Amino acid sequence: MRLRDQKGLTLMEVVIVMGLASIALIGVISLGAMAGRSGVYAQRSESSQMNLEHALHYVTQELRQASYVAQPAAGASGSTLEGCANAAVIPPSAGPVPLDPSQPARWFAFCSANGALYYHQGFGCPASYTCGTNASLEFLGGAGSAATASFSRPSALTTEVDVSLSVGSRDQTSSVQSAVAYAAAAGAGQ
Repeated sequence: MRLRDQKGLTLMEVVIVMGLASIALIGVISLGAMAGRSGVYAQRSESSQMNLEHALHYVTQELRQASYVAQPAAGASGSTLEGCANAAVIPPSAGPVPLDPSQPARWFAFCSANGALYYHQGFGCPASYTCGTNASLEFLGGAGSAATASFSRPSALTTEVDVSLSVGSRDQTSSVQSAVAYAAAAGAGQ
């Protein structure tokens, strides 16, 4: 009987086919893993951008209702925004007084700490809070990313506040910027 007349594969042919199949399978798995990571990165970036826009909405809403902005001071910038609605500083008064006595003054504060942007609010004026403690809302932050906020007032002659919010990680960085005018109350120090 001749060996060449038998049908089938030799052991060497089986080993070669299994090796090639393993290489092809590893390549397919690697491509799937890369596609999965790309999807996660895209989702994180989209989520970060949505959080920034949500935070900017809150900042804009509060500034549009504000009648008094305490921080940042005119001509300064910082990572804290503090102000009040229905309040005015009228010299020689020691502090803000309600514009409409039938309505309470309301304070708000945005502060950037520990990789997150915090939103605080309450009744009265001036603001009384500790950044990050008992915050009404927390924006951004999370594992591997850090949120930063910058608020600035160009001068005492304008009622505009420049807002710059960003979140970044080693994978991506997103940011939003806006300039929002507030309704300054009568009086000095606004």
